[in-house]
Order: sequence, then structure tokens, then C-alpha cells
Amino acid sequence: MQHCVAPGYSFKTPVPEEIFIGDESVALSPDPDGSGYRYFSAAVGWVTVNDEELRRYRANVLQLLLLIQQLLEMSSRVGPACLCSDLVWDLGDKWFGKKRLAVLFLRRAHLASSIAELKATLLDFPRRRSAIVLCDTSPNRYGPLLPGEPLCIPMESLLKPNPQAVAKFDMGYITEILGHKQLNVEEKSPVWCSDDGSELHVHGERYAFTGLTHRLVIRQLYEAWLEGNSGLRTATVLENAESKSKSLSHVFRGYRQD
Repeated sequence: MQHCVAPGYSFKTPVPEEIFIGDESVALSPDPDGSGYRYFSAAVGWVTVNDEELRRYRANVLQLLLLIQQLLEMSSRVGPACLCSDLVWDLGDKWFGKKRLAVLFLRRAHLASSIAELKATLLDFPRRRSAIVLCDTSPNRYGPLLPGEPLCIPMESLLKPNPQAVAKFDMGYITEILGHKQLNVEEKSPVWCSDDGSELHVHGERYAFTGLTHRLVIRQLYEAWLEGNSGLRTATVLENAESKSKSLSHVFRGYRQD
């Protein structure tokens, strides 16, 4: 997080403003003799803080999330919503080109356990098919497949080369990489389905579906595959697709048998 600074600030060593003594946050001020920092204690007066203690200070996550919203030029009227304790937050919606996406933030993305928690969170997240995930570090490559296949972007990649100060993230990079993902998504996964269920790719074979019921059924089956669900009740699938048919074979009669 050393590169994520307030808009207009240059990349210099950050000046600490507070330190945690136990569970209590106390304000720091520069020591008059220039040797470091100190805080005031009602019990003993001014207390000098050594450099080693300053290297172990706690991040203000809410302040960081509000800063990310500002760098993305997002409205902060609705604050970040925590989806998974101390790991995943929903920052709200943002337009990138012609796409409106939910923006999530993931901490400790380098850990496989964090990716596993993100997967569990996305299973209950209704907008997972139209979301991007900003990460504090490069995401772990060995985590599970994520439902909805959201684009995971380390925040450092959103900074333009050699910036002296940061006022906003590089929106063009996000739009470009989203378009690249759209064109090459079938190369990243053996099975891929469009958001509306009209196009399905299975190991390089393309299938097209035009009927609304067909698309709704296909989308349900694809999401089940993403979530590792090996079976769905036919009656539930048909009900969710608002179909009056009694079987899937009846729904897809006339289509290629494969």
C-alpha cells in the first residue's frame, strides 16, 4: 500500500499520525528536538516513540477504502459495505466505458485463503457476473475458480508509470483490460457463458441460444458449474426459467443433441 497516497500527495515516506498503545489509538506529534515522535499520556506526560514501534502501525482500512473511491472518481455518499470480515468490501457501482460494474476490494490477495474467502463471498453476491475486484497485492494464482469470473486487478497496476503524485487511477487501463478479457475469456476457461446465456463455449465448441427460456436455463447450469455444484433439481431450474415444460429435453427440443 506504499503507493496508494492521498490525491496530490507526492511519494514520500508517510508521516505517522497515530499509534496504537494496546487497543487505544493515540495521536502522535513530532518531537521538538527532531529525533522522532511522541504522544501525551495523562499518567506520565510526554512519551517518546522509538522508530521500531513506528514500523508496526495499524492501517485505517475505512480511510483507505474512501481513498480508493476517490481515486476511482466514485461517489462516497454510500460508504463501503463489508462483505467478509476484514477481507472483502463492496465499494459501489462504477461505469467503465459502456459497462457498469460493481467494484469490490480484497485485502491480502496474495494468500490462497483470501481467494477462497472471496469465492465464498461471491456465491452470495448478486452482481458477481458484473464485478471487478481491486486487490492490495497481486492475487494468488493457485486459489479456486471464482464464480462469475470477475477481473482481479492489483491496485498498483492502475497507476501510470513513474507518477510523482496520484490524483486518480488509470481508467483507460481498466476499460482496455475488460475488453481484452471479453475477447479472450474462452481461452482462460474450458467453459464460458455470456452474461445473458445466449452464447456458451465448451472446450472451444460454441453454442448459441436465442430463446429467453433457453438462456435462463443455460445461465443457471453454468453458474452451478462455476460453484462446483454437480447437480440441480430440474423442477427448480425450470421454475427459475419460468418454463411450463416438464423436462429439459422438452425445453431444448429442436436444438443440436450435443
